[in-house]
Amino acid sequence: MNDWAVDTVKFKGGLKPTFDYIKSLGMKPGLWISLARIDANSEVVKDKPQWIIRDRNGDISDLHTSSSNNRTACMGTDWYDYIRDVTLHFVNDYGLSYLKLDLAIVTSAYVYDTEHTGCYATDHPYHRDHEESYDVIYSRAMQLFDELHEKAPNLFIDCTFETAGKIHLMDYGIAKHADGNWLSNVGGWAQSANLRVRNLAWGRSPALPATSLVIGNLTMDSENHILALKSLAGTLPIMLGDPRKLSSEERKEFRRWTDWLKELEKQHGFMSFRQDLPGFGEPATGFWDGFARINVDTQSGGIIGVFRENAAELSRTVTVHDLNPDAKYDILCGPDRKKVATLTGKELEEKGFCVQLEKRRDGKLYEITRVDN
Repeated sequence: MNDWAVDTVKFKGGLKPTFDYIKSLGMKPGLWISLARIDANSEVVKDKPQWIIRDRNGDISDLHTSSSNNRTACMGTDWYDYIRDVTLHFVNDYGLSYLKLDLAIVTSAYVYDTEHTGCYATDHPYHRDHEESYDVIYSRAMQLFDELHEKAPNLFIDCTFETAGKIHLMDYGIAKHADGNWLSNVGGWAQSANLRVRNLAWGRSPALPATSLVIGNLTMDSENHILALKSLAGTLPIMLGDPRKLSSEERKEFRRWTDWLKELEKQHGFMSFRQDLPGFGEPATGFWDGFARINVDTQSGGIIGVFRENAAELSRTVTVHDLNPDAKYDILCGPDRKKVATLTGKELEEKGFCVQLEKRRDGKLYEITRVDN
């Protein structure tokens, strides 16, 4: 971390050929970068020790863990200019579309010593003392995001919960200045991972844009991977995993789902919206849960997600609000677009339609599309 030397054994021609190859396949490349954490043996630590966070004893420190061989740079120094230029170099030279900016900058998501936070230096040029360092470091991180967007308008900046400083933390500042927040790592939770995704989204999306919630580590090559994609459709549907491990049929299945969701986004712009489903509460074991992503501005439609989480009931009635009461809407199930019903907006709100799921843990996505008369 920080000297950014390319491993010429793994990448014989440097990173650029790798990123060029990614783009040639029609994909958008991204890169993980530590925003402020530095390897203790880095040349920067040796050459610019004045850029490093100081602890309460005046020693250079690492905020991410209580003891490590790493250091944390202070955004209240000229480190800001250094990491900005390094990041822009990567973005411009490699044609990056995504940056994951990670690890603690002010306080750790894993260390609970309140004195092991912030920067105690009194000679850093942009903060006078420990207390002021909190505001300065965070605000300059947001300023950095703004500068990166100014230079690269199409860049997606993912500011992680570790950078924010607390597990599951997402706030208005990150939503405004970055594009998303890697909110959590739920991939190791086996069967409960999909439920956890929907629960995290349900608790935050009433106040924060659902598409800014990047809930991490559900993988394409895991069991129930299509259910994982359906669960993530209520947020920003990013999945991990190695596509090479998928069978040809599995890759085709993913393509069907992602092409369908992309087409619906073009048609409805549903990713800018999210609503609770009437009569469905907090996602929990033993219940049904769901979400709506209806474009309430155009009232053209959107998507509905409905899930059974080990509930005893085989079916539920789903109603949808916020649509034109006099217009007719087709309700179509999944990428196969099998028609379930054609109802007016008023009928969808007052009568709804029935969803049946035979498996105890399963879910369905529905397309709601206005029918032009």
